[in-house]
Amino acid sequence: MCRLWFAGAPLLRLAYGTEFSAANTIFRLLVIEASLGALSQVTAQLYLSHNRPGFVSTIQVCVLGATLAALLLLVPAYGAKKAQPLHFSPPAPCAGSVCWGE
Repeated sequence: MCRLWFAGAPLLRLAYGTEFSAANTIFRLLVIEASLGALSQVTAQLYLSHNRPGFVSTIQVCVLGATLAALLLLVPAYGAKKAQPLHFSPPAPCAGSVCWGE
């Protein structure tokens, strides 16, 4: 992930052209979010191994609902860059992409 942090701007320019180089800040925030999501999968697997799948599902539904509600309120008011850190603080064991089953 550290490589994507530093190579993000050149990769965005290579893949999408120079008009997308301004998206580097959002790309970096999404790299952090994906890293946290990958780490939270370990916690979710812990609960699943203890035969508590309902707990993981309940947290995923709650986090998804809270994230959608907060994004619907924050993105129009503050824009994408200021609303993105919302993805960094979901309750354990669910963070980022675990909520979507990736």
